Amino acid sequence: MTVESDLSMLSILDHMDEEVDGFVSPVDDLEKTTDMRLSNLHSATMQELVEQLQEAKEEKKRIRKNLKEFEDQFFRQNGRTVQKEDRSPLAVEYHEYKHIKAKLRLLEVLISKRDATKFI
Repeated sequence: MTVESDLSMLSILDHMDEEVDGFVSPVDDLEKTTDMRLSNLHSATMQELVEQLQEAKEEKKRIRKNLKEFEDQFFRQNGRTVQKEDRSPLAVEYHEYKHIKAKLRLLEVLISKRDATKFI
């Protein structure tokens, strides 16, 4: 077999694996939609960025409240703090929280960048 045929065979196997599996994780689906929304932020107006920032802050606060309740309840039941492997019941929420924090950082940078260019 040549290198070229090896690569095409790998591509076929990958494609077959995707078809057989057919499972789309909610986390994977969330990542794709989040990535699309984040890419649109670069072309947003200043007003849209500020609105997105406010919405993201509210979303972060809501998710953090749910996670805090889970962690407090876990502590009361188990007498210890939540470890990474204990987070599986709220894996999607933890993933959302991680992405909302990244979105907030991006929004803050974009807003400060727009503010800085206003004065130049």
